[in-house]
Amino acid sequence: MIFNKDIKTDINNVLTYIDSFVKQFKKEGFNACEVVIDIKKLEEVLKQMALNFPHCDGLESASPFKKASNFVSWFMAIRPIEKHFLEKSDSILLSQYDINAIISLQIAIGALYGSTIKNEKVLKVISEYLYLSDHSYFDILEAIEDSCTNENSEKVEPLNQKMLSVLFEQIVYKTNPHCQYPYDNSTKDDIDIIDKKHKELNKKFKEKIISRCFKCNYSVIKDGNFCPICNEDSW
Repeated sequence: MIFNKDIKTDINNVLTYIDSFVKQFKKEGFNACEVVIDIKKLEEVLKQMALNFPHCDGLESASPFKKASNFVSWFMAIRPIEKHFLEKSDSILLSQYDINAIISLQIAIGALYGSTIKNEKVLKVISEYLYLSDHSYFDILEAIEDSCTNENSEKVEPLNQKMLSVLFEQIVYKTNPHCQYPYDNSTKDDIDIIDKKHKELNKKFKEKIISRCFKCNYSVIKDGNFCPICNEDSW
């Protein structure tokens, strides 16, 4: 859908998607108005997301997660959509969120479906649709709004891009576990060692007695005969 070699194809695909998205709401009986889009700003989004790509090996070698993340980040930085297609209403939750966040998230999720991931030198297809609960969907919209909004307009924060990329990756793995990277056994060994030490410390903690000094009323894990505050044998 996006990151085509011809920017005109990207523009056409994004506009077509927005049009069909709004029409779907009208079909379902919502009083949806026309979306106001600044085409020059949209073109700038699609230029910048390809030119300023945060990957050491460039755009062509990047994962679809990084591409989706970069698209959302630039869409939110430039905000090409100027007017929401829904009148703000307490009864319509979607109307309370930034239209740029809604559309960029929808397009990113749509673009991820059907894309390929190079995993262990093997190409794997994101073959299953991506699903989000209503609760997660609105939380993600709110997170995108908060993290991608700053005083320096038209600027993208690298940290936000990375967090979005990891988020999209986990969303994909939820319904496409075959795309996930294989489990690292060396990491598992480290986790097992940490878990073992944690259990040993927890056991020692339980074996000690929590006592209260009757003189100064200090509560502590008893480790010796004297209160560390009074320095007296007053347990």
